[in-house]
Amino acid sequence: MSEIVPLVADETPLPDLVSVLVASGDVFFTWDLVEDRLAWSGQTDAVFGIRDGAVLRRGEAFLKRVHPEDLPHRMLAVSRHLDHGAAIDCEYRVRGDDGEFRWVSERAVARMSADGRATALTGVVRNISGHKESERQLQFLTNHDALTGQFNRVRLREALQHAMAATEKAMSSADRSPGRCRAARIEPTAERRPAPRASH
Repeated sequence: MSEIVPLVADETPLPDLVSVLVASGDVFFTWDLVEDRLAWSGQTDAVFGIRDGAVLRRGEAFLKRVHPEDLPHRMLAVSRHLDHGAAIDCEYRVRGDDGEFRWVSERAVARMSADGRATALTGVVRNISGHKESERQLQFLTNHDALTGQFNRVRLREALQHAMAATEKAMSSADRSPGRCRAARIEPTAERRPAPRASH
């Protein structure tokens, strides 16, 4: 296994591959799992919107910035990697210093000790907020009219068909129900005329 170069916030020379990743706008990280220390190379402010060095130096502090809905997904990806060797490849949101969440994509691998314990994570993170916004707009335009913001004809037709099918299914179930009350049928009867009076 090739040696992992420790990264610090100075002008330490970087391997060529890391330099290419950083130049493309990604950030490269090493996470010392034993000491819970994080080291980054790249424009972390542009990727995360985080300038607070204390947040970026400790894994525990960084994970507190991950969106609560996304944190279990990331932890599961790490667990699968450690247990089964599946690649850590996940997307999640990180809260910046301005309170806004930014979507990022992380790919990482673990460095293992001689006794099989994970001692560090090394990987790359990139900002994918623009990609996520494009997906959201595409999904919206698929179902809505671009000018009015209302359901487009195709989506409206699908919604109506779904509602009609659900109504027919409910009515069919009600007809087959043994406890359903049915209206009694009233047969027409002949008109009854008063009996003639007896003459005196």
